[in-house]
Amino acid sequence: TIRELDRFLEAHTDGQEQYLKAREAVLTCPEMAVLYGKDSVVLSSNELVGIEQSISALIFNANQDSRVQKPRTLVDKLPLNAVRVAETRTFNSEQEKAFYTLTSIDRISLLNGSAGTGKSYVLSAVSEAYKESDYQVHGIALQAITAKAIATDCDIPSSTIASFLAKYESGNLEVNNKTVLILDEAGMVGSRDMQKLLMIVENHHAQIKLVGDSYQLNAVMAGSAFNHIQQNLDHKNTASLENIQRQRSNEMKEASQHLSKHNVDQALEIYKALDKVNEYESHELALVKTIQSWSLDQGESKLMLAHSNRDVNELNFMARSILIKDGKLSAESHKVSTYKGEIDLALGDKIVFKKNDKHLNVSNGETAKVIGFELDKQQNIKSMMVESDQGGKISKIDLDSYKHFKHGYANTIHSSQGMTVENAYILASENMNANLTYVALTRHKGNVELNYSATAFNQDEKTWVRNSEGKYQEKELTPFDNLKRTLGRTEVKSFTTDYSVVQAKDELIKNYIRDHRNSLDDQRELYNLNSTFKAITTPDKHFSEKEIIEEVRNSLRSKALLGDEIVRFNGQMNIAKGEQLQLDQELTLKTGFFKKEHFEKDTPLQVIDAYKVKDQAMMKVRIKAEEYEVPFDKLNIRYSDKYLTEYKKDTSARFDSRHKAEMVSKFNQQLQQQKQSQPLQNLNAPNSEIKHSSSIKNSHKMKF
Repeated sequence: TIRELDRFLEAHTDGQEQYLKAREAVLTCPEMAVLYGKDSVVLSSNELVGIEQSISALIFNANQDSRVQKPRTLVDKLPLNAVRVAETRTFNSEQEKAFYTLTSIDRISLLNGSAGTGKSYVLSAVSEAYKESDYQVHGIALQAITAKAIATDCDIPSSTIASFLAKYESGNLEVNNKTVLILDEAGMVGSRDMQKLLMIVENHHAQIKLVGDSYQLNAVMAGSAFNHIQQNLDHKNTASLENIQRQRSNEMKEASQHLSKHNVDQALEIYKALDKVNEYESHELALVKTIQSWSLDQGESKLMLAHSNRDVNELNFMARSILIKDGKLSAESHKVSTYKGEIDLALGDKIVFKKNDKHLNVSNGETAKVIGFELDKQQNIKSMMVESDQGGKISKIDLDSYKHFKHGYANTIHSSQGMTVENAYILASENMNANLTYVALTRHKGNVELNYSATAFNQDEKTWVRNSEGKYQEKELTPFDNLKRTLGRTEVKSFTTDYSVVQAKDELIKNYIRDHRNSLDDQRELYNLNSTFKAITTPDKHFSEKEIIEEVRNSLRSKALLGDEIVRFNGQMNIAKGEQLQLDQELTLKTGFFKKEHFEKDTPLQVIDAYKVKDQAMMKVRIKAEEYEVPFDKLNIRYSDKYLTEYKKDTSARFDSRHKAEMVSKFNQQLQQQKQSQPLQNLNAPNSEIKHSSSIKNSHKMKF
């Protein structure tokens, strides 16, 4: 927003002069796009506007394609294998629907699943059905640790999005109509990566299965592509999982369901009643209590979570101190150099890797236990042996070549998405929001504890509440009230197609915005998808002379170079004060008893005023620096040729943006109409006759 831009510039400039120069530079940047919503104005880049409009077009195409039943020859094995695999699983009703949605052969299928609802369980079955039907299945994710989880849970080759795209673009990966991409944690994927994946799928008639949670952490990069796709994809190609499986107690399952809809206050009330939310006098005391609870937990699957790296480092330091004091960790430590400086490491220490390394086969966020050291001749640590918590793999880490690790007893909430532990201990802070709270309070299966500082959440505020008699009375907000309010703030990312690109408010940007288009040839080459999308992104429309003149007049009026309209000449031309006109035929005016002035055709004139003299309509004009009164019946005029030449250049951005807005609006209407006319049944999913066939149910071991 404009406000966010100003706050950023104020924090990163030195003084008013530098701030104003920086602000002007941003607003005059040719790549800047100003977008107008119903109640707000936002700034974006032309590149992102084009990318997100192409995503809309790709969804539109996928919807159209899914409404055509595919030839059975392409899918002879899949429907039968899908039913066979489903019969070997103990799906609940939600999971079964999700499975059959994801095993349709439509181009895009989407599963929105709350944390702990069994998404991985469903995906493993989907993968099995496709692989046994001779499809090539690729698991992909934004984070390497998530990609590893797909490989483990679904038994399919998986990689990061960056690695997948690099292989594809280098020609080392074949994609065809028997390729299925499973994209996990899709809600964290930005618009740029999402567009590339969707274009690959469309170009090769492949399939992509998007799996994520629109209420968990937003994409790190620009855009909310997953949410936009969910809103615009045909409902027969989307499914949801809301039945919580991870937590064991019914109360905690109910709390997780509230969190999955960002009803944070209700979830915290449940955990408060279960004595899982604890208030302490200071942040330091809350931190100490978090450590104490963690240290009393005798289990292996436990984790401490905090928002800031500072708190995480403090929790890790204190955790080691307690473990050494209790004799659970060797007091004999070694100084090891890491990317953040020296740390103490001992046998049995838990570490977390903070950088992917393909050669070592370690991923950012993966945790491991130190089980041995290798010393050089000077008795300095040369390398260490670690055992991964994910599968028990043992690796040798050469400390000269890899230093990106730290203690792993505590972790940031942001990096914990996708993790599951038995017990979680959370240190709350005032910088958290509903997305982070949802992630933090749904990592556990057994026990959870949330500790916070009364001082940090004591705002000395009051609010009006209704009492038992129905009357309003003033109530002072407690730290717990403020905790619920703070942790319940929702962070929402918008999509550029939710806005218009009409530049109707010239005064807002002080005429700083120039032509906002990128090279049209580049766009045609990059987004060579279909005629609908080309119409959105290229100015194929030719404006009529009348439309151009009207747009030029609006531009001149916005710059105060044209005044109010004063007359409609001959019922056809709107004439304003300051209007620039030209004679369409010769004009002779009597200027005295024996004196006349003659003006040739095409002579320019400027309007000063219009009025009546003795019931005769007169126009006062300026011709060659002289003023004349001319009767309407002697005038034959047209708008100045300048309106179609030099002034047109000044308004080219207005022409382009108006046309683009018209096309985007029309396309969005088509999306809505498409949504309303969507079929009730998926033509390309395993049909009910096969699903309910007794011969299939009695032949679980048969492969088709």
